Amino acid sequence: MMMGMLKRSPVWILLGLSLVLAVRGEQQTTLEPTIQEEMITAKKVSLLGGWNPRSPESEEVQAAALHAVEKFNGQSKSKKTFQLVSITSAQSQVTNVINYKLKAILGKTACLKSETNQVDKCTLGHKRLACTFEVSFKPRKQVHQMVESSCHKMVSPSLPTASPPLSLPLDNASPN
Repeated sequence: MMMGMLKRSPVWILLGLSLVLAVRGEQQTTLEPTIQEEMITAKKVSLLGGWNPRSPESEEVQAAALHAVEKFNGQSKSKKTFQLVSITSAQSQVTNVINYKLKAILGKTACLKSETNQVDKCTLGHKRLACTFEVSFKPRKQVHQMVESSCHKMVSPSLPTASPPLSLPLDNASPN
């Protein structure tokens, strides 16, 4: 009789239910995947439409620089051609076109403009120009356009003054 009362006692029922819930809750927590929070931090993010540094060795920068030198040779009053010696800095800006700001060193060659179209095969002389070019590139049409250029003679340390910058007119390429 005592055993029958113990089986029906509310205390035993509560203990039994607690045990069942504890075991069931333990099983659920071990089966659920653990969720870990990951901190998201911004790293060097380029400003949309802003100017960003570019590697002077990149293919796109080299193509823009070669276009700039070609236009410079076509517009300069020199009888001799100039050749790209180095690109000292490059930046790009992406809008509806890709704009490049380039600082480059050009060297005067021994070749006359009328002699050759292959400037890279000409012998470089000693005269150097420090130039700043702004070139736009239209990716859809694969077309470069000179926007602005400015060059001045580089002065050797023994010479006291430099000549004023030489600015050339903009391309007359068709818009779009």
